[in-house]
Amino acid sequence: MENPYEKRHNALLSRIVANVSRLNTSITALNERLETLNKENNDIATIAQLWSSYDNAVQIHLDSTQSLSRPQ
Repeated sequence: MENPYEKRHNALLSRIVANVSRLNTSITALNERLETLNKENNDIATIAQLWSSYDNAVQIHLDSTQSLSRPQ
């Protein structure tokens, strides 16, 4: 005797497998894009760090030479 729900279960399982496969493809593409974005943002982070260091050095110099004037 054949299981009456077997066809229905198989159809549901094949839909689940197809959806998981598409999800895996989408997540792989998202990870690749995020990796590219992180590489591009490394340059920006480096520039921000350099600018912060420069700003600190300028502030120390101005404080030590007491040449910091008040805003007008």
